[in-house]
Amino acid sequence: LEAVDGGAGDVLVVCSGFTPASDPAELAGATASLKAHGMRLLLVHRLREAADAAVGRFKPRANLRPMPSRGAEIVDVCFILDLTGSMGRWIDQCKTHVSNVIRGLKADLAVGEVRVSFVGYRDWGERNSPHAPRVVVHEFVPLSRVDEVTAAIGREGANGGGDGPEDVIIAIESALRLEWRGDVRVAVFIADAPAHGYSGQGRGGDDFPAGLCPDQRTPLPTLLGRLANEQGVDLLATKLNSYTDIFYNMLAEQYPGGDGFGVLSLTDGAHKFKAAIMGALSEAVLSLIAPSADAAGVQTYDGTTLSSLTATLSASLRESLDAAAAALRGPSA
Repeated sequence: LEAVDGGAGDVLVVCSGFTPASDPAELAGATASLKAHGMRLLLVHRLREAADAAVGRFKPRANLRPMPSRGAEIVDVCFILDLTGSMGRWIDQCKTHVSNVIRGLKADLAVGEVRVSFVGYRDWGERNSPHAPRVVVHEFVPLSRVDEVTAAIGREGANGGGDGPEDVIIAIESALRLEWRGDVRVAVFIADAPAHGYSGQGRGGDDFPAGLCPDQRTPLPTLLGRLANEQGVDLLATKLNSYTDIFYNMLAEQYPGGDGFGVLSLTDGAHKFKAAIMGALSEAVLSLIAPSADAAGVQTYDGTTLSSLTATLSASLRESLDAAAAALRGPSA
């Protein structure tokens, strides 16, 4: 403000080590001071991966639990992964990128801790398999031990299955038994086939069209309701093909109003996995831990290319020129 003669014009701030979550109160105060002088702020920062609206957005539920002081938040992320025969390239994506996603999430959002866990599942046919178990679980660990989770995923190959649908119930039962304690809790569900009972007219038939394997008694919607409401876990699902559509519609019904459940479309290929997951998680967690980061009067840029930044700056400049022109013209007769 001291450097601007008469307090006119806009302010462009370019920074590489800041996100709006870093200090939302200070950002809001600076914005208010600028607005009082008739100015605007364009804050140019960079998240490691920007959320892609074309892939999908994910809005978590707000006010599920009180938030601690800024910078002390704990974020719990559980990866629930179909390990059956058709999932090879997606298992490889998790092996390659889970560690970077978790590390990037903590660095971008400046939270106190990000904890990660893993639940892998197959089907009833693998119930006695010593090499490709029906379910694999790695309990939550802090960021400093994230490589343990990556190693657990790395030990698994794409094996098993049989009919089209898979045993999602055993995965959700396992997720319910995890030690959830984060201020923000998200399960990332990655599968290319539906649960038993939700395949519609899909390929491969369904050995258990009623939805329950022989050793199961509790329906999947009931278990999902417990995960959503008793454990307070939001669910981010990946759409790898249309085979899961009916199943995902049922998942959405467990989150009335739409918040708390999202679908990321990765049907274009596995190359979008890291960017889509990290972008969606970063944006979602930011909306909970620092809602004032979207302060009125602040334009933010969180893209990754110079051409995108140029477009943003050009749009801001046009707005400024249009406002100045309107002021010079004065009221029309």
